[in-house]
Amino acid sequence: MTYDQLHTGDASTLGASVHKEGVNFALFSDHAEAVELCLFDPSSGEEIHRLSMHACKDGIWAGFLVGAAAGLVYGYRVHGANAPHLGHRFNPHKLLLDPYAKELAAPFIWSDRHFSYQRAGDQVIESALDCRDNADVMAKGLVVPDSVIDTGIAPNVPWSNTVFYETHVKGFSREKLDLSPSERGTFDGLKADASLEYLKALGITTIELLPIHALISEHHLHRLGLVNYWGYNSLSYFAPHPGYLGEAGSDSIRGFVRAAHDMGLEVALDVVYNHTCEGNHLGPVTGFRGIDNKSYYRLSKADQRHYQDETGCGNTLNTGHPVVDRLIVDSLKHWRTSYGIDGFRFDLAPVLGSENGAFDAGANLVKMITDDAVLNNAKLIAEPWSAVGEGYSLGKFPPGWAEWNDKARDTFRGFWHRGGGVRLAEFAQRISGSADVFEDQDRGPIASVNLVACHDGFTLADATQYQNKHNWANGEANRDGHNHNVCDNFGHEGPSPDLAVRMLRARRRRSLLGTVFMAAGVPLMLGGDEFGRSQMGNNNAYNQDNSVNWLDWSLSGVGDGRDLLAFTRYVIGLRGRLRHFDREDYLPPIDEGASESGMTWLMPNGASLTETQWHDRAERAIGKLVWERDTSTSATIGGLYFVFNANEKPIDFKLPEVSGNLPWAVVLDSGRPIQPVEAHGRLVGEMVQIETGAMAVFAAGDVWKST
Repeated sequence: MTYDQLHTGDASTLGASVHKEGVNFALFSDHAEAVELCLFDPSSGEEIHRLSMHACKDGIWAGFLVGAAAGLVYGYRVHGANAPHLGHRFNPHKLLLDPYAKELAAPFIWSDRHFSYQRAGDQVIESALDCRDNADVMAKGLVVPDSVIDTGIAPNVPWSNTVFYETHVKGFSREKLDLSPSERGTFDGLKADASLEYLKALGITTIELLPIHALISEHHLHRLGLVNYWGYNSLSYFAPHPGYLGEAGSDSIRGFVRAAHDMGLEVALDVVYNHTCEGNHLGPVTGFRGIDNKSYYRLSKADQRHYQDETGCGNTLNTGHPVVDRLIVDSLKHWRTSYGIDGFRFDLAPVLGSENGAFDAGANLVKMITDDAVLNNAKLIAEPWSAVGEGYSLGKFPPGWAEWNDKARDTFRGFWHRGGGVRLAEFAQRISGSADVFEDQDRGPIASVNLVACHDGFTLADATQYQNKHNWANGEANRDGHNHNVCDNFGHEGPSPDLAVRMLRARRRRSLLGTVFMAAGVPLMLGGDEFGRSQMGNNNAYNQDNSVNWLDWSLSGVGDGRDLLAFTRYVIGLRGRLRHFDREDYLPPIDEGASESGMTWLMPNGASLTETQWHDRAERAIGKLVWERDTSTSATIGGLYFVFNANEKPIDFKLPEVSGNLPWAVVLDSGRPIQPVEAHGRLVGEMVQIETGAMAVFAAGDVWKST
C-alpha cells in the first residue's frame, strides 16, 4: 500500500497503536526540529516511505496513517542540532528504534555506521556527523495489535511462601536432552512439561528470568567474537529478545506464562531501567541518543558531552524526567498486562530514585511504581546497589518492595568459610531476617531476599572449589569480575580427585543451601545450584554463551549432583511444611514463659551467649531455639531448634527443653547427603553430635502446617 502523508495524530499514547481506521504513531523528542516516520518493505528491508510527523504539545510528535494495519515495519529519523557540548546528538542519517516498539522486525547487525561521529585515524571527531545511512543494519519496529491471549490465573504466592529460582531462558534448556532441538534455549523449552514439572517438583514458586528485553552485545564483545549473554544491555524496553522466542514468536512467552500459572508457578523478570545499550559518548546510536539525548540521559554537569555514569555501563537513564518515568512505568505495565508477568527484579534499582548517586525512596518514579494500580500487587524486588556514588541502598526501599540482601549472602558464606571470622551476632541477624536492616523502614523479614549465589559471581559449587576467579575466557586478562568472593577451595583449586575433599565440598553446599532455606526471609537460588553446576571458576560469565553458562543436566542424575538435588528438594519441602516460615514479622527474643512465640540463642552446651561470645570471631557454633505458641491460649505447643557448626571438628549440642519435655526429632542434617535423617524422638538434655561444617534442625511438638 502506498502512503503519501500522515494526518494529525493522537499524542496521548506513545508508540504505534493499531486502530480500526489505521495506525497512530507518537514519539517524544523535546529538542527535535523535525521527525520523520520511515516505513520499510517487510520482505526486502528497503525503505519505501519517509513521512513527516506533526509537532504536538509537550514535545510529542504524532501522526495517523489512514488505512494502515498491523504488520508495518518502521523506524524514525530525527532532525536537530549536532552539538555534543550542549547535549544534542541528532543525526537524521541514522535510523532510530521507537522506544515503545513492541516487537522487532529486523535484527541489529553491528556496523561502524551505527556511530554518529567521524574518525580521522584513531581520533574521534564528535562534532563531525557520520552521514552514512545505517537503516539496512538497524533493528526496526513491528506494528502489532494488543495481545488477546489469556495468560491464566496468576498464583499470587504470598511473600512468606515465595522461593525464587533465578535462571536464563536459553541457559536453562539449551542442553536439556529430553526436549526437542527446536525447543531448547527458547521459551518453548521453558514451557515444556519436562521443564515445568521439574521446577514444580523442586519446590520453587517463582521463576526469575534474567533480562528478556531485546538487547545487543557491546561493540568490544562483537570485536572479540563474544556476546552479552546475561542480557543487561537493553535495546528496547517493550520488545522481547528475538533469540529466545519459539515458533509462536512473542506469543511463546505468553504460552509459557500461561503454562507456568496453570502449574501454580509465578514468572518474574529481571529488568534494566538504569542504562541502555548506547553506552558512553562514543557508543552507537540506536534510539534514545538520536531521539533526544538531553532528555533521556543524565548528562555531566561539568561537560554535557559526557554522561553521568552511575551504572558502570557508560550512561544512566534520566529517571526523574516525567517522560522517562512514564516510559519505565508503561514498560512494566505492558509486561504485566500483555504477558502476565508476576514480578520484577530491578537491576541497580537505586538509579530509579537517585540524584547525583544518592537514593531517595520518595522519588517520583519509585512512588509511581509502588502506587500504580497495575503494579502494586506485583512482586517488586530491588537490587539495592549501583556502581558509583552513594548507590548502596540496602534497606532503604519503601514498604511493598523486597531487596536482594548481599549482607546475608556474604555472612552466610563467611560463617561457613573455614576461618571466615563472622561474628555470631551478625550471623544471628541474617538468619533471623535482618531486622537491623529492614525494621526501621516498617518492613518485616519478607523484605529480605536471601541468597548464597546468583548469576553474578561464583555459583554455589564454585564457591566451594575455587579460591580465585578464573575469567580468562572473557577477554579482559582476568581483570573483570570482583575479587570479594568469600569462598573456600578446601586446599585444592578446581575439581579434585580426592574423595575426602569432595565430601567436604558436598557438605558445605548442603549447609549453605540449608542456611538459606532455613533463614527468615525469602530464599533465592541460582538455577543449577541444586545439582552443583560449575562455571569453571568464572565469576563474571556475562559474555559466555556456551557450556560455561548452560545448565549441564547430566549432573542432576549421578553422584554428588543427584544427592544435592535430592537434598535441595527436601529442604525446600521442609521449609514449606513448617508453620514458622509463614510469619511476616520478626520473632521477638523472649524466653519460654512468655505468652507469644519467640526465640532465643544458645551455645552448644545450652547456655545463653555472653556479650563476649556474641562478638568473638573465633566462636563458630550457635543454636537458635524457637517456641511456637497457640495464638488463642498462648500455650507452648512446639519448638524448633536450628543448630550451626562451622568449626573444623564435630561439636555436641545439648537439646533444650520445650514445654513439658517434648521429644525432639531431627528433621534436617546437612552432615548427611540423604534426608530425612531421623524420625524417632530425642530427649531433652541429650547431647547430639553435629558434624564439622554442618547444620541441623530439630522439631518438637506441633510445628507443622495443617495442610
